[in-house]
Amino acid sequence: MSEQEADLWEPLPSLQLHPGGAGSQASEWQDELVGRLRAGRASTCTRPDTGLCQARPAGHPSASSTCPTRDHRPTLPDAIVAEVRRCFAPEASKQWCSIYVVLRAHSEKWTGAGVRGPCSDRNFCSLHMGSEAAASILALSHLLIAEKRLQQLRQKWRWRGVSENPHYEAGDDGPPQVWPSLEEALYSNFEANWFRTEDDTGRLASSTAWQGKQFWQWLGLGRPTAEVAQRLAHLVVASPPPGAASESGALLTFVTALGALRVGGSLFQRLHRPFSEPHLGALALLSSRLFEDAQLVMPSLSRANAGGGLEDVYLVALKYRGAQPTLLQALATAVSRQVSGRQGPELQNWASEL
Repeated sequence: MSEQEADLWEPLPSLQLHPGGAGSQASEWQDELVGRLRAGRASTCTRPDTGLCQARPAGHPSASSTCPTRDHRPTLPDAIVAEVRRCFAPEASKQWCSIYVVLRAHSEKWTGAGVRGPCSDRNFCSLHMGSEAAASILALSHLLIAEKRLQQLRQKWRWRGVSENPHYEAGDDGPPQVWPSLEEALYSNFEANWFRTEDDTGRLASSTAWQGKQFWQWLGLGRPTAEVAQRLAHLVVASPPPGAASESGALLTFVTALGALRVGGSLFQRLHRPFSEPHLGALALLSSRLFEDAQLVMPSLSRANAGGGLEDVYLVALKYRGAQPTLLQALATAVSRQVSGRQGPELQNWASEL
């Protein structure tokens, strides 16, 4: 194994978020947030504690530092991509490799050993969202083939995607993104697997509207319980959505994913850079309460950007506890209003007091 390949599979630095409550406390905080959202009350806290810089146990990858850091070798990301392309995936992009590394590092957790894990279900369902949806489908496909212990999932894998239609002609929200040929072929050959909006853009959000409820209906929410249970995802891999402002895109993606995820499932969401502290705080608070384990993860391919931050930071949220329908509805309404410009106090300020 080469030096680059060894670095690719090393444990990933991560920052553990605050553990969430359980039992009756979980119900109480969800009811409280629903009340805040419906009443339109904003928080006076403008810099919520995200829980990202708390003490970690000895031996934790980030225990010796107060904030996420990593020793970056300038040529490492390019070297890793080149190594992956040479070994088994000639079509691999940087985004492809980044997704692959993060999924592989946490595969024992998202596959699940319990009765709610995909290994024990008839089908293994994944959902891929955002501008890198096709790349994440290809990365997961390679992972299920390459890892012997995951090959049983490959036989019962069912995937769905939601991203911009690469065939859509330019509209008011600008031209569509240009997809690599293999990813474009994935869209063309499996069109039934992709969410289609009424305007045929495929975008979850435009400059004025959020299509999350339409997406949930397409996924099966509202159908008989047994049928919905077969369609909800064990695994959601999300990236920044095209057509949404960077400030609202992360929360928009997170809330949309909640409605598509089954209890016990896991979410891997690449965060849009740069993101503001209030938005990061809202994601930290919501994910730490709605999931049993939530952390920020930095893959080996992540470069330091001009602002001193990291290009690729993932929210890894494992074992979804579930959200009450009233909470999901209240979050959906708040996101829809924020995207359309009708939202007063921002969503992250409501979350910050919980």
